[in-house]
Amino acid sequence: MRRLLAVVLAATLLASGAAPLAAGAPAWLRWQQAEARVIGRVVDARTNAPLSSVRVYVVGTEIGVLTNADGRYELLGVAAGTHDVQAQRIGYRRSTQTVDVPSSGVATVDFGLGEQALALEQVVVTGTSSQARRREVGNSIAQINLASVAEPTKSVETLLQARVPGMTVDFGGATIGQGATIRVRGNVSLSQSNQPLVYVDGVRQTANNYPRNVSQGGSTFNAAQVEASPLADIDPGDIDRVEVIRGAAAATLYGTEAAAGVIEIFTKHGTAGKTAFTFQTNQGISWMRPYGSDVRPLLNMEPWLKQAYGHSEALSVSGGSGQAQYYLSAGFDDKDGVLPQDHQRRYSMRGNLTLQPLTNLTLHWNSLVSKNDLAMSPDGNSGESIFFNVYRSPVTALGAATPENIAKLLARQTTQTDDRLIVGASATWVPFGWMSHTFTFGYDRAAMSGEVFHPYGFVFQPTGDVSDLDWRSETVTLDYAGSAEAQPTNDFKATFSVGGQLVNTADARVDGYGRGLPGPGKQTLSRAAERFVFSGGQEVKTGGFFLQSLLALKDRYFLTGGLRVDGSSAFGSSFGLQAYPKLSASYVISDEPFWPGTLATAKLRAAYGFAGRAPGVFDAVRTWNAGAFAGQTAFLPDNLGNRALGPEKSGELEVGFDAAARDDRLSLTFTYYHRHTVDALFAVPQPASTGFGAAQLENVGELSANGIEASLEATVLRGSWLTLDLGSTISTNHTKVLSTGGVIFYNIVAGQPAPVWRGAKVTNRDAFADPVYELDAFIGSTVPTVIIDPFITLKLPRGLLLTARGEYQGGAWGQDFPSRLVAQRGPRGPVGCDDVYKIVPWASYTGPGDPNAPAAISQVRALDRARCYKNARSDVWFMPLDFFKLREVTVQAPIPTRFIPRATSAFASLSFYNLWRWTNSEFASFDPELIGSRDNVNQLFSSITDQLPPPATATFSLKLTF
Repeated sequence: MRRLLAVVLAATLLASGAAPLAAGAPAWLRWQQAEARVIGRVVDARTNAPLSSVRVYVVGTEIGVLTNADGRYELLGVAAGTHDVQAQRIGYRRSTQTVDVPSSGVATVDFGLGEQALALEQVVVTGTSSQARRREVGNSIAQINLASVAEPTKSVETLLQARVPGMTVDFGGATIGQGATIRVRGNVSLSQSNQPLVYVDGVRQTANNYPRNVSQGGSTFNAAQVEASPLADIDPGDIDRVEVIRGAAAATLYGTEAAAGVIEIFTKHGTAGKTAFTFQTNQGISWMRPYGSDVRPLLNMEPWLKQAYGHSEALSVSGGSGQAQYYLSAGFDDKDGVLPQDHQRRYSMRGNLTLQPLTNLTLHWNSLVSKNDLAMSPDGNSGESIFFNVYRSPVTALGAATPENIAKLLARQTTQTDDRLIVGASATWVPFGWMSHTFTFGYDRAAMSGEVFHPYGFVFQPTGDVSDLDWRSETVTLDYAGSAEAQPTNDFKATFSVGGQLVNTADARVDGYGRGLPGPGKQTLSRAAERFVFSGGQEVKTGGFFLQSLLALKDRYFLTGGLRVDGSSAFGSSFGLQAYPKLSASYVISDEPFWPGTLATAKLRAAYGFAGRAPGVFDAVRTWNAGAFAGQTAFLPDNLGNRALGPEKSGELEVGFDAAARDDRLSLTFTYYHRHTVDALFAVPQPASTGFGAAQLENVGELSANGIEASLEATVLRGSWLTLDLGSTISTNHTKVLSTGGVIFYNIVAGQPAPVWRGAKVTNRDAFADPVYELDAFIGSTVPTVIIDPFITLKLPRGLLLTARGEYQGGAWGQDFPSRLVAQRGPRGPVGCDDVYKIVPWASYTGPGDPNAPAAISQVRALDRARCYKNARSDVWFMPLDFFKLREVTVQAPIPTRFIPRATSAFASLSFYNLWRWTNSEFASFDPELIGSRDNVNQLFSSITDQLPPPATATFSLKLTF
């Protein structure tokens, strides 16, 4: 790693020195001969963020340059007189200004470019065999440009939250380091990962989340820890843009593992010109807002919660010449969590280098090194959890729920270090103007080292114990894509592409557990009286090739056909290869002569394609577990195996349109999709007579999903002193099980959502009577069926900017697991019953059928009688998870640079996250977003667990450029 950093730094220094050597002498001569020059800066008109790579030129001349990383430019050799200077960048509206250039000296022209609502010439990469213009693409692609994001972004996950139609990003709790569950168009699979694929600068990211810091030999008491996301290793300040494709029709070229969507992250690169420095610091505080009842707003957790302070600093430098550009950054984060022992410290460093040794050869190098140190409090559904014991008191794992007893849990020490290294190298060779070849190599290494230490005398382990877990995952990607163009006529062009990809992912785990420590103090695993070691690993290889052709007529009719063929070591030995075809069309109808000019830009599109989801590494193989019997070693049956096992295959039809009108004051996008999955992988129970008791994956299912995704944005006011933009996205998703192949499952039922919550339903829930039950009733979907994300941007005089963004999720149902246990054990009862206990206390009534029921029970409705008392049914705690949250509110203001020496721009902002929420009146638990297990990758069921909800935060940010 030290050698790698040395190479990156050396290359950066060489590149920074190359700029004046390569360009200094000619520029100096031109400057000496010129009568004048034009300088200025180009920024995003909404956020005032500097825009790099903007082409600025004098109209009617050959004089033109690209802006540097700070958005600055310098035009040399401009003749005296009046000139039109124009600035243009794909994705933004072109701007022209007239300037009077003096016979000597400097003329200044600054530009504020507004985003183009429908930027048909904008280049996208994700889902295409090579770079393509938006007008050519027949499927929907969401793109987030960081220059247009005003608020300081805490992480990649918060950047994606409430910004991409059809995507949900839900954080599982308040424990520091907790990753998010990301879903695109709901659940694609009922047995495999539903997390989308992630690429960083074309490099496939490690497929796995960091594992939970739990030893196989440890007590089940410590079984709840965070599952950190690899996305947290990427500093959002290094990101230039993010592209998200949704569904099989767009993900065909990614093959066997892409049915759940693809997220492609593009980091910043240097630009030719003067070296630019950017420094940013964020100072923030987090706190818990009320999440209980009026009686217990924080559920008695007040002694164990804190206002958590955190800060981060980042410094980047970029620049270069026409032959070498560089970008180098370093970041540091140090923050507390709201729980007593929660703390995070993260270091990261990125180096990106672009070289052009020949006019037809471009080389890219991208690298990231990060280290994330975590210390965590005992949390979750665990006997050692603070929240578990406080909420369920006085019946706790500790006896009496006194502060002294709860404090005993803090003797436990839980630490974790996540290390990350991403390296990518690519070469693009254009031997002819009509042909290009791109070769990409990627290496992603994620490693985790965790420890759980119970000291001698710990309340649950008097002799103490220690567990150490070391895990690593390595992903190597080799990728080739070539394309050739043919244009026999002025109106017709054909582009043919071919390529292939090899991905090798391997992970290994070594887990040591020891109990019986020699005495007080910090002890190591080797000091334990009894020691146990567990280890394992797996490796999967996936390879494929693709063909694609794009036909273009009059630059407004586009037809694309493609085919991806994949093989995988996870397939059964008799399965073979899997083919994924696609066909898409795009029609820029606004380019037709008959189209009214007042309606501006419009595009129609349609796509139909296939993608897949591979089974697990060993699912197709018969496996055995080593064991012991009668003092001798033995093998025990494990996985039955299935030689014919193959991937799930999802076919999807997508149709829609994009339109913009009234000088980009109004924009609208709309997409309808229908997904059909065949050969769905279900875990099928096996006959006990086989000796293999575990369920075996089989391709027996059939699923469907359909929905819409729409976005509308309107500029209500646009003036010199006030601009108001309003908008919203809306998406729906309705999944259904079509067939189970004749196999009977409880939560996977033909005709129902995939999967469906099922349990006892109180049919007379609002009646003041004993409950009447419908057993094994279908409750509802486990994922949202409707998502609405409204947003507002208000630009005021003096550059003051106000933005706000919210999110509504509706249609999902969840099970409140801790509340039903508390109701049965009491006597305090669950938070949803606090108002009920004002009428009839928990101890005064055992539940329906109590012969000594008090008279006041006549004032308690049937649903509350079924839930809130000792004889409560365990399967009635289902409730709607509908909620609206104010995700963020940000105020940004420019700071005059005269107050900051040598600064070329300065901005300050204040942001608030998760400041307010609304929930369905029938929701009676902690937080509707607090769902699922800690296994974010494979989570299917929205089950509320013993955790704190995500906290509210306030962040002050200062960003300076020099």
